[in-house]
Amino acid sequence: MYYNVHNNYVYLYYRWGQVFILDCVATYEPRDERDATSILERVTPRLAHANAAVVLSAVKVRRVFHLHVDNAKGFVVLFNY
Repeated sequence: MYYNVHNNYVYLYYRWGQVFILDCVATYEPRDERDATSILERVTPRLAHANAAVVLSAVKVRRVFHLHVDNAKGFVVLFNY
């Protein structure tokens, strides 16, 4: 198993590897709204994962990154502050 940064093969890692990667992604500061949107699009499928730890890590990433995205663009907001 490997992780190719350019092709986003996060799904190739085992469950706990995905949790580690998603937790690292949650600490990343996006450069702009497009960067945040791209990450949200790639993390969203992890919300349907069978492992609860992967789902919770994906929720953490969405919680951090949704603040950087204009909600008028159609992203579903899971948290309202």
